[in-house]
Amino acid sequence: MKKEDQIKMLLHPEEYSDEQMDQMLDETGIAVPDVESEWRRLRRGRQRPSLRWAAMFIGVLMLSGIAYAAIVVSGELRTKSEESVSVTPPPVKKETTSADTSLYIHHSSIPESKTFENVPLKDITKELAEAYHVDIDIKNDEAAALRLYYPWNPAMPLAQVVEELNRFEKVRLAINDSTLVIE
Repeated sequence: MKKEDQIKMLLHPEEYSDEQMDQMLDETGIAVPDVESEWRRLRRGRQRPSLRWAAMFIGVLMLSGIAYAAIVVSGELRTKSEESVSVTPPPVKKETTSADTSLYIHHSSIPESKTFENVPLKDITKELAEAYHVDIDIKNDEAAALRLYYPWNPAMPLAQVVEELNRFEKVRLAINDSTLVIE
């Protein structure tokens, strides 16, 4: 049989009878696999599922251990880094003008570092406003209701705190004169 005929048969097998297909396969010299022997060979390969299950169990166990260790280590690192943070007061400014956006807390009234966990932005800004002696103007109630995790270092100037908070998605704060604005 010509190669062109074989190609036609492969492309349109519905146009040919089973006998014609068998003849074409016989002429190609490709052996037709014995389905029963292949099934037997496959079953023999599956006789040791217990080893596969054991290997999978050990793999999951190892991954769980690694994940647990990572969580514990990161928690210890976070605790150690929080303990080692020392609050050094910034230089005390003699006077602030209404256009000055780097408001500091006076060094004698610096509270300790505080971490806000799952706290609405409105509550965070209220505490910031009290500490930095500024007013609050809430123009965006949706943003004010956002709950955030924020570790606050009171030694930082208000402008830097605002810059850090603005890194959160959907948060836009600004300092206008001596007012902290939630936009």
